[in-house]
Amino acid sequence: MQKFNRALISLISVFLVTTVINDSQASFHHNFPEIIINSTKTSLLAHSTAELYQQLEKFLSQQKLKKADRKTYEIMLKLAKREDKSLDIDSIENFPCSELRSIDKLWVKYSDGKYGFSVQKEIYQNMIDNDALPEVWKTFSKEVGWWRENIGWVDYQDLFAGMSPRRKGIFPRWGDRDYGVGFGGASLISYFAQRLLSCEI
Repeated sequence: MQKFNRALISLISVFLVTTVINDSQASFHHNFPEIIINSTKTSLLAHSTAELYQQLEKFLSQQKLKKADRKTYEIMLKLAKREDKSLDIDSIENFPCSELRSIDKLWVKYSDGKYGFSVQKEIYQNMIDNDALPEVWKTFSKEVGWWRENIGWVDYQDLFAGMSPRRKGIFPRWGDRDYGVGFGGASLISYFAQRLLSCEI
């Protein structure tokens, strides 16, 4: 009887293992096309993003600030998967810290420490430490040259004209390049600043 029970248990075990393996193989074969597609999309995104970074570095090395600023925003939209839109609160709060650092390093390198996210973060941090609230976004925007008391938001084109020397931290500009308001709303400037702080840029 004991031999029979052991044989029965062994038979059941083999059946269960075989079933699990077959189910796993079926699941793999069923999902295989999706796995390939996702892998291809990831590879293409990485390749296209690398090309954009190369273009950004080229513009910065040539001191073509307007082209570099636009390329920066293009990179950010692609990474956030919002190419046909603008950055919103959710995409800002979840923007990869590693990518913010990569962009920052290029701006800092080719501006001798005058421009970049880390430069902007330091300015914003100092304002918080000095209790420049509740409208810290406006105080910050005035400090870096995005806001003027007599006109409000400075037109994007005007950031590249009649401002010599340009203010420290003015680039890269946060927000849509074709409109005066950063990220489509003043409050979103605070969200982006908080992202820089949380990422410790």
